Amino acid sequence: MIIEIKVPSPGESITEVEIGSWLVEDGAVVAKDQEIAEVESDKATLTIVASEGGKIAIKAEEGEAVEVGAVVCTIDTSVEAPAAESSQYQSQSTDKEPATSTKDQESSIELSEAKSRPSASGDPVSSTEHDKVKVTSVAKEMMKEHGLSVDDVINGLKRLGKKEVEAVVNAPQAAAAAIPQKEATRDEKRERMSSLRRKLSARLVSVKNETAMLTTFNEIDMSYVMDMRKKYQPKFVDTHGFKLGFMSFFTKAVATTMDFHPMVNAQIDGEEIVIPQFVDVGIAVSTPKGLMVPIVRNAESKTIPAIELEIKELAEKARNKKNIG
Repeated sequence: MIIEIKVPSPGESITEVEIGSWLVEDGAVVAKDQEIAEVESDKATLTIVASEGGKIAIKAEEGEAVEVGAVVCTIDTSVEAPAAESSQYQSQSTDKEPATSTKDQESSIELSEAKSRPSASGDPVSSTEHDKVKVTSVAKEMMKEHGLSVDDVINGLKRLGKKEVEAVVNAPQAAAAAIPQKEATRDEKRERMSSLRRKLSARLVSVKNETAMLTTFNEIDMSYVMDMRKKYQPKFVDTHGFKLGFMSFFTKAVATTMDFHPMVNAQIDGEEIVIPQFVDVGIAVSTPKGLMVPIVRNAESKTIPAIELEIKELAEKARNKKNIG
């Protein structure tokens, strides 16, 4: 028997929805009451469920606009649906904890004791307290030869010397120097907006145009940056020939943050969201004729000294009334 799955009504005033995504593939065998698709309207996102189990045949593509009540897929109930009893049985069995016998408890005690000492094969065993300690291959072989664990080695240290302290102090600098710089690009990524997001964006623009906008101020602790700048300022000037300011730190921090929050750098173009794969940062510069905002392009691919030099050059061009691009 072939049954039709139709689009449910999200509300009285909505006559059309958009297929957001299919949660199953065309031709898949689904179970009764299984979620098979998500549809989006101007007001909400709804889930379509299978009224019966069987083989599904999809009739509408993702992103396609369909009318409420339209058939979006069919289900052939003659094809046997996957049995739900096995999964239900598994969930019930995991909820129940098996009774622990005295012999099992003794085995658990022996296992925990074994974790705190070297294994019979001589392999170094570490506890959870020191499981993040980095051990070189040579050290591992030595520990294996002498039957020592990481705990044994750490507990056996009598004192910390100059080499140990310098290794920790220089580790962040060495790691930072090893980070490769990104290659400059002007590529963009485009994502089609759902009907709900299009409606939200239109409402947000309307609110922005019709209401008073406010500015918020956030405070952060800059003592670490100030101390670092003061410490390395003489060496920076000797190396690059100009002083290290604060805007290069802010600019690099903003560019790096976009890796974690790319939508902050996005913009709307028609019915699409455009997400640049680059970061351009505007730097406000005071000039005799007012405030100008030259742009540091591809800040994500530049080092702090390069950003500092570009800010300096752009500021000079702005004050000298030259083209700043």
